[in-house]
Amino acid sequence: MAEPRTKKKNALKGKGGLIMVGAVVLMSIVFFFEQKAPPPRDPDANPPVSEYAHLRSEDVTRVEVKRPSGGFTLVRQGKNWTFEAPGRYRASTENVNSWLKGALEDATVDRTVEGKPQDLSTYGLDKPGVEVVLTGRGGDTRTLQVGKDFKAPGDTGAGVFYAREAKDGRMFMLSSTQLEALRDKKLDDLRDKRLVELGEPKDVQKVTLVRATGSVELERQGEKWRMTQPFPAPADRTSVESELIGQLKTSESASFADNAATDLAKYGLDHPTLTVNVTDKQGAHTVLFAQKDGKIYSARQGEREVVEVSKSTFDNLNKQPADLRDRQLISLQRDKITFVELKNSRGTSRLQKVSGNQWMVTGADGKQKKAKGDQVDRVIDTLIAPASKHVEEAPKDLKKYGLDQPAITATVNEGTGTSQILTIGKKAKDTYYAKGSPDAVFEVQGYVFSDLDVAPGAFEDTAKK
Repeated sequence: MAEPRTKKKNALKGKGGLIMVGAVVLMSIVFFFEQKAPPPRDPDANPPVSEYAHLRSEDVTRVEVKRPSGGFTLVRQGKNWTFEAPGRYRASTENVNSWLKGALEDATVDRTVEGKPQDLSTYGLDKPGVEVVLTGRGGDTRTLQVGKDFKAPGDTGAGVFYAREAKDGRMFMLSSTQLEALRDKKLDDLRDKRLVELGEPKDVQKVTLVRATGSVELERQGEKWRMTQPFPAPADRTSVESELIGQLKTSESASFADNAATDLAKYGLDHPTLTVNVTDKQGAHTVLFAQKDGKIYSARQGEREVVEVSKSTFDNLNKQPADLRDRQLISLQRDKITFVELKNSRGTSRLQKVSGNQWMVTGADGKQKKAKGDQVDRVIDTLIAPASKHVEEAPKDLKKYGLDQPAITATVNEGTGTSQILTIGKKAKDTYYAKGSPDAVFEVQGYVFSDLDVAPGAFEDTAKK
């Protein structure tokens, strides 16, 4: 009688989960090293300096530049860089990152040298002309050293310089250009020259300009801006966001006047000429400006670093109410305008949209005729164009502008609702005084007067069918 066959046990039974976990771990390790490993290079190409330094720029957390003069130390704090020596002040993170990447990854050694030098003095590496001490994330320190230059007999070129990383010991050569990036990099090239650190203009909620003569206050209301001081009025969004906030965000100092001022009065900043307050998602930012001894100085409130700014930078930020006030005379949307009445010394023209872009004109004889579309378009474009300059808010005397008896009156509406009226008064040099739907006087260019100073007959379409 045959013995019963026993079922062979599966050696992997119950271990599938462990195998899967192991595979995932292995894949994660491979992915990690693929991400951290430097990109492959041509075997015949010279290696980047980072291969000798054993550090990539993204892993550097501290940099100390040692040289006969002008040395400095930088430390990374989170994503940002700051100076630790010769003083504690802000660094331009973008410029520092670019400099390190250029010095480590982008720079390739000019020549490789076989072996490790026994006598460092032969190459000037016993007393390097410049040393750059790099500290990595794990605390590992690497020191790039540059020694004396080398020139072959009869070589009239720019020359190369001996270099090495102290722990690695292998010697290589750097070109004079690469050396200059280390030896001659100026501290000011890596400093943060921004007058203030702002987010996006769309995140700003309030701006205040304070001068001895008064303040200009601007507040965001949804997508629009409104001036609350020195008078309530709509503000021009482009002027506020692009020409004021955008200018402040991108403005930089021309030079550094004092790294740690103990007396702001020395620069006139105890009584600033202009104070700019900006409130965004990060909170309040305040920048002071003062004009003294023919120069313009600036400092962030609460800080002792004083910089000098150009006159053009100051002028672009020293906005007056007229620079920021909305200059729209007629605020109706162009495609919704259905009626225009134009009165001038040549008569009264009434323009009525009948369909699409088809308009009819009623002349002095009371008869309706087909109107020229291009002539009507020109008038409407002129009516909705912004004025060139704000003159006075809530004027009490219209007579001095010739607006008590205007030369031209244009009435516009959308077929329903309240009409908006534009009046043009007397001439002011090359411009004309005008008053639109806002209670304010503006100046408009001469073409506005000429475009609206037309006779009713100019609108009539006399073309034969």
